[in-house]
Amino acid sequence: PETAPIGFSDIQVLQGPLEVAIVHKELRRRQESLRRCYAFSLREHPEGQGKVGILLPFNERGRVTEALISENRVGEYLSGCLLSALRRFRFPGKPISKGQVQVQLEFSLKEVGNE
Repeated sequence: PETAPIGFSDIQVLQGPLEVAIVHKELRRRQESLRRCYAFSLREHPEGQGKVGILLPFNERGRVTEALISENRVGEYLSGCLLSALRRFRFPGKPISKGQVQVQLEFSLKEVGNE
């Protein structure tokens, strides 16, 4: 089935000097890898709708150091796939001078036609 883009229902910078717009831009740029997770999960779980919250800490070079689930209403396969994809992300921009940045993401997942 055709799937809608994964929606970012909430993006918050919890720690560090980074603008939400930079995070949003990188997520949109790499959205295809997140969509693939959703498409594959629909094969096993056609009801695949819900929300997942993910905490992304990354270092001063913009590399994700770890990705953690903070809320999971989509199942283990899909949340695990999203974590794997997000761990490969790198957030561009100026190096962050001190400490890590932490970003909280909330994704809304819904198949086209199931609104």
